[in-house]
Amino acid sequence: MTSDNEYEVHANVPQSYSYRLMELTPELLKVIEEKKEPLVLKAPTSKSEVVLCTSSETFALRQRNHSNTVMMTKEGERDGKKFFCSYATLSNVFEVRKSKGHIITEGIPLYDGQNKITNTGESVTLDELKTRSAISDLEFESNWFALNGSSLNGQAIILTDDIITRTLHVMIMSIMASSLDFSELSLIEVFQSMGEDPDITIDIVETVLRKFVTNDREPYQLNKAKVVQWYGIETLRRHCRTKPIELSDFFIKWKSELPPFFESSLDIPLLRGNYAMPLPERIQYVSKLELPSDIQNRLKVLFKLQSSWNLTELAPFIEEFNHKNVKIENFVMKFAKKKKQGKKIIITQR
Repeated sequence: MTSDNEYEVHANVPQSYSYRLMELTPELLKVIEEKKEPLVLKAPTSKSEVVLCTSSETFALRQRNHSNTVMMTKEGERDGKKFFCSYATLSNVFEVRKSKGHIITEGIPLYDGQNKITNTGESVTLDELKTRSAISDLEFESNWFALNGSSLNGQAIILTDDIITRTLHVMIMSIMASSLDFSELSLIEVFQSMGEDPDITIDIVETVLRKFVTNDREPYQLNKAKVVQWYGIETLRRHCRTKPIELSDFFIKWKSELPPFFESSLDIPLLRGNYAMPLPERIQYVSKLELPSDIQNRLKVLFKLQSSWNLTELAPFIEEFNHKNVKIENFVMKFAKKKKQGKKIIITQR
């Protein structure tokens, strides 16, 4: 049987580690075809998960091994006839999935104002940190401020809760005193309204402002719910760390922490993931950072604090373990018991 094409088939084609196959999402394919922005592979360390970043999105890569015959081939021509020749086989492919990305803050110094730097680690600039972080540039910016990230003399720093609270208080008071519009704020106007304070640089003001607004570009709109939430968590830390207090007393203390004349609505659900209610109408601070890092021991501690939990109040403490994004009601059933009380789902220890 004759054909216009000749095909050369070779046995024992060597397996290659110089090439990798990758499954492309529609977003990545569009970036490649349009050629308007670079694709960057990132991994903070040699043992870290590799990610692929566009300017605004992050994709995690996972190697999937297989036993299929997959060959790399090249087209050639001999005696006027075209043929394909294999030169390598591949036994795996990279799956691509959307990822939130990650900024490694371990070792970044803490800053509490007045040039007081504690927990000194390596000195790294923001550009260096952005380059080595497994996250896209646009996502880095918003995530960095959420992590209390800022800079001092070009060095990346993490602001302590105390300096954030102090700066936020002065900021809100200054905005109101200068009659600025909470829904149309610019960084330079806010900074200038706060007067000269060597402890509050424009970089620190930017971090605090961006942490409490609803949008990522000027003009900024202050998110009053975020401000109220921050002061509520601070109130929990200061007054409810060692023992629970009555809710009525807590609301009084919460209100008194806020800047004078700042319009606000106090709502306990804003504080979910930061408190337990061991007794009716009493509230106590719970630090997620101080809880065990595995779900079973974490639940033991939480049930010791509070014998039964409303699922909506328990979920923020355990959702980080739900890697497969299972419905949280079904996920918690692996480790605890549930029952329904009207529309509420109550979780208790097994």
